[in-house]
Amino acid sequence: MGAFDSVDRDVRANKGVMISTSGFTPAAIELARVHGITTKTYLDTENIDWKTGVTIPVLLSYTKIEGISTRFSSVPFRPMVMPTNVHPSLIEAFSEDGTPLGPVIVLLGKRWNHDTTLHVPGEHAVVLAEDVLLQSAQGRHHAKINVVLQVREHHYLGPLPIKIVGFRDEQDGSISAREMKTDFIDPARIMSGELPGWKEIHAEDRTQIECLLRFGVSEYLPETTEETELWKRQQVPKPGPNSGPITPKRAL
Repeated sequence: MGAFDSVDRDVRANKGVMISTSGFTPAAIELARVHGITTKTYLDTENIDWKTGVTIPVLLSYTKIEGISTRFSSVPFRPMVMPTNVHPSLIEAFSEDGTPLGPVIVLLGKRWNHDTTLHVPGEHAVVLAEDVLLQSAQGRHHAKINVVLQVREHHYLGPLPIKIVGFRDEQDGSISAREMKTDFIDPARIMSGELPGWKEIHAEDRTQIECLLRFGVSEYLPETTEETELWKRQQVPKPGPNSGPITPKRAL
């Protein structure tokens, strides 16, 4: 670096730039900074001869439902029968004319997946249906469905590999290139701790984190019968015994 600085001054160059394919030592970077020399490392993640592994710090924010409270209530002048031999999320609902609407979790999925106002951390009260028919062993009975959602964000910080051909400024850390392509990000493996280098951080710390990219991902709930089958195998506990009819004393 000292020899380069001498040449730079001898030719009276307006600006000195040194490029390396293997980086610089901390001492060389400091010396270059003192003499106003720019130090850049050539990056090429695809070239076999000059291949370089490059990652960037990324913050992944994952929004999920931590808890669901479901309330089934009667509609005016209609008795209600609640089946308890099936998990509440899997009780089948039908419209007045008998059209299948899917289980309760599908009704919730169609709201949650498309209404981003529900993804704000906190508690949300949602009316899923004002008057639907619920299937039980005694037949189909009218009911109103309300849910309360407890929503929370989880934040994960880690390295994401990128594909790039360009230069990294070793003094300020910036990267210049015509194109940058990130690797695939796998939220499930990140949250399970399978990917090295990733860690969960506290929500209050996320604003102080220095990262190049931020990704937001939300939990997905089933919207079809096929998706419900997969969700059911992963989420639903065993049901309890059968119950009888619930008849309100007065219309609500």
